[in-house]
Amino acid sequence: MPRIKGQSDGIRKRGAQHPEHTISLAGKKETGDAEEVFLRREEPRKELEIVKRDVSLILPVKKEETPPREIFPEDTSRSGTRKYSPPEPTESIRVSKIEAARRAPEKAPVEEINPPTFSQGIREGGGIKEPIIDEDKVSSWFFRKRSGVPKAQDDFYTSAGLSEEEREEKKKRQSLFRGILVGGGSLFVILILLSTVFARVTISVNPKIETVEIQDVTAVFDTTVAALIPKQKILPAAKLEFSKTASQEFEATGKKTADFKARGTVKIYNAFNSSPQPLVSKTRFLSGKGVLYRLLVSITIPAAKIESGKVVPQFVETELVADESGDGGNISGEVKLVIPGFEGTPKYNGFYAIAPSGFSGGARGERNVVTKEDRTRASEEVTKQVYAELEKESFGKVPPDFTVSDALRAIEILKVDVPATDTAVDRFTARTDAVLRMIVFREGDVVSFLRGLVVGQDQKSEIVPDSIALTYAARSIDFAKGRAEVVIRGSIKTRAVISESDIINAIKGRSAGEVKEFLKARTDIASSDVSFFPPWLLGVPGSAGKIKIRYK
Repeated sequence: MPRIKGQSDGIRKRGAQHPEHTISLAGKKETGDAEEVFLRREEPRKELEIVKRDVSLILPVKKEETPPREIFPEDTSRSGTRKYSPPEPTESIRVSKIEAARRAPEKAPVEEINPPTFSQGIREGGGIKEPIIDEDKVSSWFFRKRSGVPKAQDDFYTSAGLSEEEREEKKKRQSLFRGILVGGGSLFVILILLSTVFARVTISVNPKIETVEIQDVTAVFDTTVAALIPKQKILPAAKLEFSKTASQEFEATGKKTADFKARGTVKIYNAFNSSPQPLVSKTRFLSGKGVLYRLLVSITIPAAKIESGKVVPQFVETELVADESGDGGNISGEVKLVIPGFEGTPKYNGFYAIAPSGFSGGARGERNVVTKEDRTRASEEVTKQVYAELEKESFGKVPPDFTVSDALRAIEILKVDVPATDTAVDRFTARTDAVLRMIVFREGDVVSFLRGLVVGQDQKSEIVPDSIALTYAARSIDFAKGRAEVVIRGSIKTRAVISESDIINAIKGRSAGEVKEFLKARTDIASSDVSFFPPWLLGVPGSAGKIKIRYK
């Protein structure tokens, strides 16, 4: 067996300084491996301890009977280990076998005292401690050992030989390691749950939309029916009627010198019986102040109504003029008049007249008078006023679920009351009575009627809400009967009806690419979008409950 050479000068020098130290080296048999050999100082009066390799990891080494030879011949008086008492502990000396073999003098081979893969060293502070070994492969990045620190002082599982700071540092490393393990495990579990239990797929589809033109579709709105009759094209409707009286004051712009008689509008009542009563022109009416007025034209007072055994008076409006000119016939306020010709008979109390605004216009000399232009202007203004008031009132009173069409309403002017031309007044009042009649309907009934025309019987499409734009033109209207024939025009948008169950059953368990191709091939879908949760899912789950269809 070859001798180990190469004891470093540092070792010899140290040995010279401390002759009481005996250091022995042994090389591996039949080899010059450059494995490191740790030399450590022996404590005084203690035998050198030999740390051997774990026999479970290496093959046993055959040893020779020849006792190991010592490198320093001057200290070979005793074989085996030596006792020494170093004056001061020194640092471990670490040399390689190659270096030791190169510097050591040629001597007979000696039996190795350490396994080839172990290192020994002498820890600072004296005494033989456990050897410093190579980095433990089991330790992770979190448990790196400091360079040159013996295992006993940096053991992950024990705190022996550690200072307080080192213990705290070790605890921090252990806590960090445990935190990483727990966090990593939790993250792994969460990822598994997200990919299985909480996996979801959302399909956003935009159904195909088409516009259907409605051209000259005839229908009848009838207030006498309660439901739609599609075959006869009859739709239910309702009739509404609103009355309004409007008045406005105007200035008389004419001038005239003459004798003028007072005039006034009156209501002549029949509170006597259920038979009409005719009155001839020039019939006299007497006020409570004894002023006499006469009818300008012949009239007939309508018959009174008998309701629940009681007489309900009925009236007719007309104009009375003072019997004499001058301002003596001017009476302001409401005036009640009787018919002197019925005096002494039961009719005297049964027939009477009331002038709501009294009488005016009586004068002599030059006065302001009503001209023809004044009458026309007053009639137009008061008619516009009653129209506006009727429209405002009617829209506020139409039920909210009904639709109003301009073609199905009409305003009738019942009467326009304006003073006659040359009436002597400074200011005059124009009054008009009007009635608004309309036929209203529900647009839902119209849509139901048109659905069969635009959708068909297969029900593969539906009408898009708020997409209906229709106009109505009246062919004929009979407000008395509550019936109107109209022509419907316009447009309605329809969209395809998509079966969610068909889509879900078709895409269950398919890959993302197959799902996109399937949706793209459908003619009833204009566009679509597929959203996976979590994003790394590669396919659609097999459970229908994890698939959601959403319409854009």
